[in-house]
Amino acid sequence: MSPIPQTIDFDWHGRNVELLKLGDAGDLVLCLHCTGSQASQWNGLSKSLLNETASLQIVSPNLGGVGGTSDVPAGTGRLAYELQLLDAVIRQFGDSVHLVGHSYGGIVAAKLTLGNPDLIRTLTLIEPAITGRRELLEEHNSDDPRVKLINFFEFAGPPGGWESFSDGYQQYLLGNAELILDQIEAIHGDDTTLQSYAQIMVPTLVIKGAKSPASLIENTTSIAKVIPAARMETIPGAGHMLPVTHPLELSPLVSRHVQAYRDSS
Repeated sequence: MSPIPQTIDFDWHGRNVELLKLGDAGDLVLCLHCTGSQASQWNGLSKSLLNETASLQIVSPNLGGVGGTSDVPAGTGRLAYELQLLDAVIRQFGDSVHLVGHSYGGIVAAKLTLGNPDLIRTLTLIEPAITGRRELLEEHNSDDPRVKLINFFEFAGPPGGWESFSDGYQQYLLGNAELILDQIEAIHGDDTTLQSYAQIMVPTLVIKGAKSPASLIENTTSIAKVIPAARMETIPGAGHMLPVTHPLELSPLVSRHVQAYRDSS
């Protein structure tokens, strides 16, 4: 029988953190989801990783405001809140982590590594967003948040843009438009430059889908070139949502990367 992730809630300074956990012992793998998604996007990868690599704890938190995780308090920057939240998650389950991040979760993972390099054993970035591109906020601007959200996914979404999404997923995105737009604005309004990521010295795997939009492939290639210890892999036939659509192809890449730098104690 396929293992079922355990849902865990814990209190962090009076705020709730909800996460999914698979595996009971061994190195900690922390997976961070993209905008418009949630922790369950990693279920396929988590199960496949455990099949390939015994003795792992795979933890996938819902980021701020997603699922049962409390949203960012008023007056607190979203990215700063995410970084503090993830530091608490790591310390809840161990003292170091193999970090995996996708899109929004990818750039959060990169920033977490910049600020806490001693906590990060390896880093895997799957088509990470790029901070500091304020011009994108203007390109997709609209007084109507629903229009602004649709404009963004027309630019950064899969082939076919917004219309490629199912009716159910469109409704999910529109119902969470305020949160998703806040995440997008947090990324593109952040002043961390691309060159700043050259300070990342941990072993880094950067992954892109062969069928992703050209803009996202460009972002992924740019950050892979900047990080000194990075190598890049491409998954044939995959688009931007490859953690969901291609977990079996993604798993051996992440597994080999993690196994090469596992805790030998």
